[in-house]
Amino acid sequence: MSLPTSKNYIPGVVLNSPYLETAVKRVSNIPTLINAVSQRVHQLNSGHRPLLRLEGEPSSMDIALAEIGQGLVDLLASGDSSAEGETAEKADS
Repeated sequence: MSLPTSKNYIPGVVLNSPYLETAVKRVSNIPTLINAVSQRVHQLNSGHRPLLRLEGEPSSMDIALAEIGQGLVDLLASGDSSAEGETAEKADS
């Protein structure tokens, strides 16, 4: 089996999203990123509004990755008693 030749290849990650690279730059721990994306996708699919607009018809996963990559979503530690889930939308100041 040969490895992909893309310069953006991330070992162990099979995902073709243009927003993945920026999200990985912000959250370098892949399991943490996966959990955060999963939680945010769940929030979006449950009716939470996206914090940004993307062109075309992006999936909930693309929106979540873009939000994390742009720093629009805070990642909360699992020990944070105020956290309902793994992610919290940032409030506009």
